Amino acid sequence: MAPSAGPLALVRGLSRTTWLARLDGSPVVARAVAAPPERIVDSPLLVPVLGTAELDGTTWLLSEHMDGASVQRLLDLVTLTRAQAAWLAARALAGLAVLHDAGFAHGRLHAGNVLVGRDGAVCLADWALGPPASEHSRRADLAAARTFVAALLRNADRPAARHGGLLADLERLAAEPIADPAAAAHELDAAVGDPATVTSELGILVAAMSRTSTNVVTPAPLPPRLPYTRRPPPRPLSQRRWVAAAVTLLVLVVAGAVAVAVSHRRHAAVPSLSPSHASRRPTPTTHSPTLRSTAPSPVAAVAPRSAGFVDGVVVTPVTSCQPGAACSVTVTIRIVAHSDIKHVRWTFVLVDPCTGARKEIPGGSMTAQPSWQHIYSTTTVALPQTRSVTVVAMTTAPVRAASAPLTVPPGHAQC
Repeated sequence: MAPSAGPLALVRGLSRTTWLARLDGSPVVARAVAAPPERIVDSPLLVPVLGTAELDGTTWLLSEHMDGASVQRLLDLVTLTRAQAAWLAARALAGLAVLHDAGFAHGRLHAGNVLVGRDGAVCLADWALGPPASEHSRRADLAAARTFVAALLRNADRPAARHGGLLADLERLAAEPIADPAAAAHELDAAVGDPATVTSELGILVAAMSRTSTNVVTPAPLPPRLPYTRRPPPRPLSQRRWVAAAVTLLVLVVAGAVAVAVSHRRHAAVPSLSPSHASRRPTPTTHSPTLRSTAPSPVAAVAPRSAGFVDGVVVTPVTSCQPGAACSVTVTIRIVAHSDIKHVRWTFVLVDPCTGARKEIPGGSMTAQPSWQHIYSTTTVALPQTRSVTVVAMTTAPVRAASAPLTVPPGHAQC
């Protein structure tokens, strides 16, 4: 494969080995590779590969940046019609057939690298990173295609749409081994009937999704790891609070002294019946009132700080938060290298440090690709009306791991 002309500039990291870059001013996707493929396949069903570039001793495989969305994003945000699901399955199978006929194997087909453009075109990405073509790798591709079809079927197969040949075709492809991807794609194409309408619908969906802001932040380079620390020590009282406490204590001491003096004068004015009784009369004592404060109970851990492939969870406020109001927080989930797709879900645990009362509210979910090292999500949490509240972010699937407590308002909780 010939190197690409022009300087390469990396712009933003999408994962550890994949970057959004610019080549001669045009956006491209750059992937670090040990060795580029010897040749490329030119097909409208495959994301075009532009060539290679050397930068800082690393070989980068450059592919065209497709303005659109992945099928995984469509599955997360919308419900597909039967025709849309069948058309996406047909395009993916046709793309696999082109690769296999050219002597290639994809090796990592999933809903995250089947892309849909703003014009509704469907293309396979990451195909040039696959293993050498072999019977085993081709069978692995067809097994991954069955999983892909099953995901489409789960999205489009709802009770109101049970009837129809398209769903039956998808069910058969998801249940039985796929022997010939080209024949399966041709059969689905014929069942769809009007591909132009379906392509236009998919393009409209992708364009609408790109205009809609979401809570999920595009993965960026891993930030420096923050040390896990215990709750910070109590802050010293401000000058005003010191003055108020001193004045209150002085008033209580003076009131106690006056009460003791009045009590002694009253007993001195009353004559005793006999000296013996007077000598045995107990001396009245007065106990000065004392200030009592209730320290908050420490927040018990709801889950370990790390578990399985989750290396840690961090929750940080975006702006200043107060109890009884909406609080915008960012959840960072650090994940270690994994070989398959992970569907990660998390919740928020709100704890009243004074009473120990807990409340769990929904957080969010995201599908982590094998190359990802972390997940970012910014969410608004409705805090209860209490003197203070502790917020803990906790993953619930596939493993349970919790962040360090975030105290609102910041500092030592007061009860």
